[in-house]
Amino acid sequence: MSNKSYWIYLSSAIGLLIIPVLEIARWIRVSGSVKGGQTERVAAYMAPIPEAFQDPFAHTLGLLGLCVAAVFLSYLVRNSKGMTKAVSGIVFGIATLLSAWLVFSLM
Repeated sequence: MSNKSYWIYLSSAIGLLIIPVLEIARWIRVSGSVKGGQTERVAAYMAPIPEAFQDPFAHTLGLLGLCVAAVFLSYLVRNSKGMTKAVSGIVFGIATLLSAWLVFSLM
């Protein structure tokens, strides 16, 4: 792997790892609200989230896995022999956009 592509993957991974950090901050905020007795606010905050994602810790782990999978997928596509740089860039962009869409639709 060339030095240029190394920095691209490193910056992409750092950018994608910001999402779980935001989720952890949300988890801390929600757990702090429960301790403060504001359960109604927490219930309203968590209501739009599907039932499978209502555990903030599992939600964060799932998003972290999704971020790692997006970076790994782009790495595999980038290093396959039949792919051009343009096609691998498009696949990585789509994976990143889908990850971001999923994250922000669940927030």
